[in-house]
Amino acid sequence: MLFGAHAYLASNPVAVAAPLVLQQLAAATGLTASVFVRAGNSRAVVARVEGKDPLRYVLPIGQRLPLHLGAGKVLAAHMDDAEVEQLLDRIGDITHADGRSMTRTEFLAELATVRAQGWAESTDERVVGATSIAAPVVGSDGVCTTAVQIAGPSTSAMFEDIHAVTIEVRQAATALATRLG
Repeated sequence: MLFGAHAYLASNPVAVAAPLVLQQLAAATGLTASVFVRAGNSRAVVARVEGKDPLRYVLPIGQRLPLHLGAGKVLAAHMDDAEVEQLLDRIGDITHADGRSMTRTEFLAELATVRAQGWAESTDERVVGATSIAAPVVGSDGVCTTAVQIAGPSTSAMFEDIHAVTIEVRQAATALATRLG
């Protein structure tokens, strides 16, 4: 199984194109930079570069994570309405790591905001004390199945200017889209 995963990652265009973009993003922000691809009703990390202010938890390459939290919201925002409804039916109640809950209506409104602004922010959603910013990698066909994310401790000074961080992440997403053609 490990061999199969390695073969997939070695030949996957996103995993091959991502390291340079992620190195530049991690260097610019000091935060851990990752790329996720949609895998059905979840997302999988296919590439990651640790920043100088790394996270305190390990997220193995290939790890599947939910679509309704963190960078997953960028991918969910680009799903069609029927897929989003099916996702919400499957997950039921949305509860963040810090105990906050979110209604279906609030989640749909957040997806609309993510789609409109071109990025998503997550604080204490999947891991308490962690913040992330993610942006979609939109292919030349207009489809988004990939997201670029930076993540780190919520106390990181980088998160004091969210606008500047979102610019870095969106530029990295555009750079990855360009590399993918």
